[in-house]
Amino acid sequence: MVTKDADGTWNEDLCTSSYVGYGGVGETTEWNRKTPRGQFSFTYAFGILPNPGTELSYTQVDDTYYWVDDVNSRYYNQFVTTKTTPKAWNFPADAFLFRKTR
Repeated sequence: MVTKDADGTWNEDLCTSSYVGYGGVGETTEWNRKTPRGQFSFTYAFGILPNPGTELSYTQVDDTYYWVDDVNSRYYNQFVTTKTTPKAWNFPADAFLFRKTR
């Protein structure tokens, strides 16, 4: 990620690994296997550990948190918890975001 200073100088703020979809980059649908093209913002963060210090709104997930991938659900493509949202989607047994470790 880069930002541009007021004087026009570009600065690298973040460098990370990434993956491009099997179908390349472009306009996406649920099943075309493309990485979406565009500019995106992070509005919140989540993880299995306590907040590591982010200034974003942070949720420590457990086995009640899901990212709904059922295109027929009204919760499609939403971050939800069954603590407050009724399970109104079909999903594979391992769709939840939390993985128990031993």
